[in-house]
Amino acid sequence: MKSIAIDDLSSNVHKRLDIIWKLNKRCNFDCSYCPSELHDNFSKWKDIKKYKTVIDKLIKTTNKRIWLTFTGGEPCLYPQFIELVKYCKEKGIYSVVVSSNASKSSDYYIELMKYADNIILSYHFEYQINTLKSIIAIKKSIEKKSMRVNVMMLPEHFEEAKDVIKSLKENNILYIIRRIRPSYLPNSKIVRPNQKGGSLKILDDGPDFSNDENYYSDNELEFFKIGHMSIFKNVLNFIETSDGIKKIEENVNDILARKDNKYKGWLCWSGINNIRIWSDGNVYNAACWNKKIGNIYKDLIITLEKQPHICEKAWCSCASNIKIKKIKDEKYRKYIRKDKN
Repeated sequence: MKSIAIDDLSSNVHKRLDIIWKLNKRCNFDCSYCPSELHDNFSKWKDIKKYKTVIDKLIKTTNKRIWLTFTGGEPCLYPQFIELVKYCKEKGIYSVVVSSNASKSSDYYIELMKYADNIILSYHFEYQINTLKSIIAIKKSIEKKSMRVNVMMLPEHFEEAKDVIKSLKENNILYIIRRIRPSYLPNSKIVRPNQKGGSLKILDDGPDFSNDENYYSDNELEFFKIGHMSIFKNVLNFIETSDGIKKIEENVNDILARKDNKYKGWLCWSGINNIRIWSDGNVYNAACWNKKIGNIYKDLIITLEKQPHICEKAWCSCASNIKIKKIKDEKYRKYIRKDKN
């Protein structure tokens, strides 16, 4: 398939500002595939007044509806996290999404979802703490709220993963199959399951930052070719064919699994309707750290990008980045929706 344009499938994407906030690097898991650059077990939390000040500042940044996603690390480790989420809703944040490793009790998540609008739970096979039982209990208690599960496809655990997916289907729980990008040891060897000490390794030739053919078995790799990463569709992929341009609705993880996430030289709208806040407060126009546009703790106001830019990255690694509006060439602009103020 030859992609020529990408657009977010959400009907109201032009009316909102998507913010992904990595609240802290601190996490109670130490997954073999999560590089040390992205998590630790010692980062200190800030006072809740500091976090609330950030919320107030974000609201002043735009007149659009704010869709705020908390991620980490593990944001639910913050002792006053539920209070912070409640504050977001009291101040008018339109949608609050929480991304968590599912390690808290089902009672905790049920209480959290009194205020949050959506929860994304990740199923990690290296750390199983009654995860599936808890997920099903949460789903039954929050029927009117959105919920999905990221199933992390760990090598040598595919049969177990298939059982988890079967249970999720039976309980009408949305899920996404996540192809893992492994981390690397100092000697450039891939970190195997249950190993520790891996770091991020960027491959200049793209389209991704891992050669995971040496991570998965041939049978496991074949599983990713089926094109069933999720029943949840969130992106419009415009494909150029001999019969003209075709529009495909799919999940961004299908694009990642195929390793079709190559957009260098494309015109990208990152930073216009979305920003990424790092744990140190630095604000970027995308998860690829393409451009720093401020610091949420130091700057009085964050100024959003006004014009799309040419992508200089060899690959687009994050699912949240892939669904950002982008076109291969100006002649394809007609296929994507226009921005509205």
